[in-house]
Amino acid sequence: MELGELRRHWEEFGNRDPLWAVLAEPHKEHGGWDPDAFFLEGRKEIGDFFTYLAEVGHKPGRDTALDFGCGVGRLTQALCRHFRRVTGIDIAASMIAQARQYNSCGSRCQYLVNQTGDLRAFAGNSFDLVYSNIVLQHMEPRYFLPYLREFIRVLKRGGALYFQLPAEPSDEGNWACPAVPLSCYQAELSAYSIPTVFEAGGKRVVQIRVRNTSPAVWPVRGKMRVRVGNHWKSEDGETLAWDDGRNNLKRDVPPGGLAIVDLQVRAPESLGRAVLEFDMVQEHCSWFNEHGSAVLRRVVDIVAPVPQPKPETRENGFVPVMELYGLPPREVRHFLRECGARVLDIRENGWAGPEWRSYQYLAVKG
Repeated sequence: MELGELRRHWEEFGNRDPLWAVLAEPHKEHGGWDPDAFFLEGRKEIGDFFTYLAEVGHKPGRDTALDFGCGVGRLTQALCRHFRRVTGIDIAASMIAQARQYNSCGSRCQYLVNQTGDLRAFAGNSFDLVYSNIVLQHMEPRYFLPYLREFIRVLKRGGALYFQLPAEPSDEGNWACPAVPLSCYQAELSAYSIPTVFEAGGKRVVQIRVRNTSPAVWPVRGKMRVRVGNHWKSEDGETLAWDDGRNNLKRDVPPGGLAIVDLQVRAPESLGRAVLEFDMVQEHCSWFNEHGSAVLRRVVDIVAPVPQPKPETRENGFVPVMELYGLPPREVRHFLRECGARVLDIRENGWAGPEWRSYQYLAVKG
């Protein structure tokens, strides 16, 4: 779902049933939440969070905090009990309007609408804590990963980042990585043709050839399947989109075997030169490049898209939906480390419901 479409859905949630949209408890839909009980849940959550901080032995400053995806301020108001100033931001103006109405902390608490894919409204090193729970899970990785990078940018040195993300649907089973030799993470990648020009945000299909240069069979099914994926980086190595397209191999690939995979990639929104990087990944374990396997890179130009006529849409009968996305913990940890954060703790929680395995992350800006 595009960021603009995501905003449209959450604007509608904010207009229809904002408290339930923020905290979707059974039997609380259609105005079933009592506001006092709703905000009490926020105070309990933040109280538990500070107990958790004491448990892991980290004490961030108590000056400023950012509540990302604040909705109507359930957690923002609770954070005001622990910080001198708290800012809540949300993509939906309808949510922010009601958060301001519920504000009981005066000028110590401010609410802002943020509809961009970054946090440009805030200078770097601005916050002692960035907190985001049951928010990032509703957007695709191409959006939540840049936000994670921005969270670290706006944190003060030594500041804490706490957030939650699902990994994958819970029926994937055991998440432990198999004990395999590092020599198994070896591949040789090539391509028949890679476009040299992409429209910003545009999708293209690239045909990738992969040869198994390791001594082990690459499986295509099961918990630990091997797939082809890609990243986008700037020419100086900064990650623009860590997790973009992925696709399966058609069959198990033995040592020395060759496979051809059609991979749909999506260009970043920023214009200019970019590096399109292809790699192999063993799900829930590791990207091959982390163990020395060479990636396939191409420098391409990202240009402005040609304007297209907008299709007619009918607003009547529009029903908002909540989509769920995730990323395995190992990849989240790797991305945070790349952004300059030190991960203090990762543990499983149940915030994404029984269908998903969900994790909470605590990281500190180095």
